[in-house]
Amino acid sequence: MADESLRGRVLAREGFPVTGLESGGGTRPGDGGVLARVLACARSLLATGLDAGQREKVREIIALVEPVVGDAGSLSESVAGSSPGEGNPGGGVSPVGGKGLRILVVEDNVFTQQLMSRLLEMEGHSVVLVANGIEALAALDGAVFDVVLMDLGMPRMDGLEATAAIRARERERSRSPVPIIAVTASVSADHVGRAKASGMDGFHGKPIRAKALFAEIERVLEKARGMVPAVMVGGAGSHSVAEVVGGSSALSGGAVSGVEGSPVAGTGGGGEGRAFFLDMAHVMRSMAGDWGLLEEVIDLFFREAPGQMQRIREGILGADNLAVQEVAHSLKGASGAFGNTHEVYRLAFQLESLGRRGDLGEALGVWEELRAALGGLREALRQGQREREQVVG
Repeated sequence: MADESLRGRVLAREGFPVTGLESGGGTRPGDGGVLARVLACARSLLATGLDAGQREKVREIIALVEPVVGDAGSLSESVAGSSPGEGNPGGGVSPVGGKGLRILVVEDNVFTQQLMSRLLEMEGHSVVLVANGIEALAALDGAVFDVVLMDLGMPRMDGLEATAAIRARERERSRSPVPIIAVTASVSADHVGRAKASGMDGFHGKPIRAKALFAEIERVLEKARGMVPAVMVGGAGSHSVAEVVGGSSALSGGAVSGVEGSPVAGTGGGGEGRAFFLDMAHVMRSMAGDWGLLEEVIDLFFREAPGQMQRIREGILGADNLAVQEVAHSLKGASGAFGNTHEVYRLAFQLESLGRRGDLGEALGVWEELRAALGGLREALRQGQREREQVVG
């Protein structure tokens, strides 16, 4: 009964019967698209909060269907050949673009580089990382890419300048335009308009949200093939996709987890005893439900944060406005992996703004609050695991 129940859970999500998938049942002509959707759906379930037994049953379904559908290329062809409007329940880039895309990521924040690289590689794509617009131009001179993910605020040459230069070169050399998606924390209507005016095709607001990013890549690739209207989507929540999350991961002796729809609270550092609220559902959406990736992100964040905090403090004491602005901006961007509504993100943004304005009079006090908030963030992640353990027993 457990086997049938779980098979039903996989298929019910798309309204498919189990008939024809049982061992020896065979398939009918034209079932390729259906089976591809079932396979994608089963794979997506592995990223949700299943227990060990359930995960094993889902793997059995995958093992049953995979030989029929074939490899990733066959899967792409099967879904692409399905009837219009069937969609892509697997949550990754649509087979319109296909697996194995070559993607150029133009991003100056090393933390964000690593997060985007891992997310894209998990989807089967190859990634080249560069840190500014000048490096992007050089990369595009030496290789062909299917899509470019472009940050806006970067040193030497920013994303708007780089995109304008790329479009100018394409016109001069009679090249087909490469799709370019802005990936930035600047999500105002003005920034969306400027991105479009520079020649960008799409827009994804930071913090990075895996499924929303994949959806925007899909939309832009479809647009390039003349399949959808050329509408640029802006705003931080324009592609938010709800999903169930679960699992565990190590964090300094404790594990990281959470329950969908239930923000977790930790106690702020510095002895202030303030609550620190963190939406773990949002965190896991950013990680595409991958707990191993979350562990890597947390480890990298808390390894880099102390050095960043030290450089910000030195910048404040030395009245170095630019250093405060740039390092606080980097810390803010990294903390965005855990959402943009928590105290670490807010306070890092405040320090960035003070540095930009050249007004560091209150900066040391804000820095102290930020140090306390970092402790609160760590505790909130630990608290998430404790709450989940209570839920799952």
